Order: sequence, then structure tokens, then C-alpha cells
Amino acid sequence: MRSAMLTVPAAPLAGAAPALSVRQQLSRTQEALFDAREVLLALRDEYPLRPGRFTRLRAAIQRKQAARAAFQAAARAFQASPEAELIHRLRCKYGQF
Repeated sequence: MRSAMLTVPAAPLAGAAPALSVRQQLSRTQEALFDAREVLLALRDEYPLRPGRFTRLRAAIQRKQAARAAFQAAARAFQASPEAELIHRLRCKYGQF
């Protein structure tokens, strides 16, 4: 017997959060990349060696690769956005910050 909770789709929230800007998405993916790298480095330096270390290392490497791919996609989206064009124009106008 199925629960009614499983069959009824969730209604959209009235006060749903607005979509993130391209710059915010880039910032969040960069933070995720840094976190994944931090976890990988912590696992590499783990001592004493415990069972399952290789499995945890492999999972951390895969998470870092996925975070890097997400960051690259977000960076490409940001570079194509009007925000990046505005920043580029301002940097050209005023030189280096």
C-alpha cells in the first residue's frame, strides 16, 4: 500500500527564493571546489592509515573532479554574462584595481 505522501506532487512554495545570479553561482561553485580540495588534502595526509582509505580517497577525487567541472561551466557562463562584460569594461577604463 502506497502512502499519499509519495504519490502527491509537492506544491511550489509561494515565497520561493529567487534564482541566483551568474556571479553568485560562480562564487558557490568556487567554494564547493575549494571545499572538495580541502577534503582531498586532509585525506591524503591522514595518518595512521585506516581501512577504506583508498575508497575515501577515490570518492574525494571524484567529488573534486565534479566540482572542477561545475566551476568551469559556471566560469564560462559568467564570462558570457553582461556582468562580466561590465567588469571588463570598468577594468579597461580604470586600469588595474
